[in-house]
Amino acid sequence: PDPLHISGGDYVPAGPDLCFIGTGICTDEASIRFLLDDDVFGTERVAVVRDLFDRSEERAFLDSVFKIIDRTTAIMRQDIIGEENTIRRLVTEYQKIDGE
Repeated sequence: PDPLHISGGDYVPAGPDLCFIGTGICTDEASIRFLLDDDVFGTERVAVVRDLFDRSEERAFLDSVFKIIDRTTAIMRQDIIGEENTIRRLVTEYQKIDGE
């Protein structure tokens, strides 16, 4: 897409094999699809965290609700967790198949 709509605050690296990218107010699905198709992330797995229900400026960026602490620990805001939660996030994990 032209132009790409991506915010640095929506990207959270989690090591050489995994990264998280948020969609919502600032980063759109078409831009993420473009980056996935061109293997821009450079990881085997990409977790796309979708903000479909909340759309709050206060929680607009993935890095404002989710942080990687170390190799085995991450934290996230409790108010976005849970299937019944009205401001929950949905996550889809994409994984390369045979290096593609």
